[in-house]
Amino acid sequence: MNSHALNNLHQQIPPAHGRDLLRPRLIARLNEGLRCKLTVLSAPAGYGKTTLLGQWARQAGIKIAWLALHPDDNDPARFFKRIIAALRTVNPAIGKGIFEMLRGENLPGGSAEKPTMEEALRRLLDQAGLALHDFAVVLDDYQHIQSPPVHEIVTFLLEYQPPQMHVIVSSESDPPWSLAALRTAGQVNEIRTPYLAFSMEEASEFFNGVMQLQLSYGEISALVSRVEAHPAALKYAALCLEEERGPAADFIAGFEQDEREALTCLVEMLFQRQSAEMQAFLSKVFALELLSPALCDAVAGRENSRDLLRQLAETGAFLAPADSSREWFRFHPFLTTYLHDYFRNIAGEEAGVLRRRAARWFAGEGFIEEAFQHGLAAHDAELAGQLIEQNAREMLQNGELATVERRLSAMPEAAFNARPMLSICRAWIAVITQQYEEVETHLETALAARGNSSHPEEINGHVEAIRGFLAERGRGGE
Repeated sequence: MNSHALNNLHQQIPPAHGRDLLRPRLIARLNEGLRCKLTVLSAPAGYGKTTLLGQWARQAGIKIAWLALHPDDNDPARFFKRIIAALRTVNPAIGKGIFEMLRGENLPGGSAEKPTMEEALRRLLDQAGLALHDFAVVLDDYQHIQSPPVHEIVTFLLEYQPPQMHVIVSSESDPPWSLAALRTAGQVNEIRTPYLAFSMEEASEFFNGVMQLQLSYGEISALVSRVEAHPAALKYAALCLEEERGPAADFIAGFEQDEREALTCLVEMLFQRQSAEMQAFLSKVFALELLSPALCDAVAGRENSRDLLRQLAETGAFLAPADSSREWFRFHPFLTTYLHDYFRNIAGEEAGVLRRRAARWFAGEGFIEEAFQHGLAAHDAELAGQLIEQNAREMLQNGELATVERRLSAMPEAAFNARPMLSICRAWIAVITQQYEEVETHLETALAARGNSSHPEEINGHVEAIRGFLAERGRGGE
């Protein structure tokens, strides 16, 4: 599987799980949103937003363009390409010709003239408007988006979307763009934390119907009160009770007296109820957002990761399948918030080794963003720098300027002395963004470090090309 195939995971509706509570009242609210331009689900992690959207999408009766967002989507070029790829699942004709325009040469001297983002967006929406039936665009985990240019793309889509297109945004916080005009026009459907919390009826159905725990009304009420109706906390309470050998009342009484934050307490208790083998496995793969058997075998140094992953996925503990074939899995997103430090403390000094193994595996499979992030976390500047050198030119040509800039800014300064091509990348970015006063500084840094390059003549060639380009435009020496 290459990086393109991994990106496809972000465009897949999450598979159903037999232990998820079906929530008809919320599905009905989402159906009501098809009369609006925009539906917003806003609640902290663990309130079941993604699970709910998956349940709704499977019964909606319309086509769904699904996009699970990640921090690397803050690059406007990358975000726009992923939006197009998601829309193509609705109709393969949407986005026709736009990818070709976006692949126009970005570096100076390129022959293709690229459209502005607004022109590309208008063409995209014109093509989407040819769809014969209603469809929805789901932007899940929008809290990852911090980039103003990406926010501008979304607000443009909302302003000019065709009538058959409906946008659904889920986020751990309210989107940063104003909803006032849409509210005034009655064009926004808002579903927030209080409505996403479990009702007593839902909690009873979950504990006694889905999980078959046969709890009394009073016991369920005590749990709902202790966790403030938080859906993920109630799920983990049920998983703990399933492993409990004593009376449920004793567990609930102990839980009520525990002063730790409810969800953290429950996740830790469930971890401690796992077998020694499972605890050792989780403590080695905790830093992986996406998990596959081969990746986990490489990171954890074992050969039975597939069995352990599927065992966890079947019970619903800690992770869930990311695709219908159950080849990829995801940790429950709230675990990053609540328990990352807990697992890191268990791993201790080995955490860096585990990260480095993950980085090397991802790099070998062509998952560049994942390899880069794990390499940085492992303080492996050698691998991180190598990944930038190998991919920066293609990314700049594809318009992914923000991603290259972000990667370069994350590198330690010592890396630029060890790898002069990184300074060449900085110089090209300064040229592209017309920050001409910075170019020469980066070129001098590259020349000073060219002795560390296995191809110093390549460094010289880039320096000459950049200086020649600037001289032709009267920018030399600035």
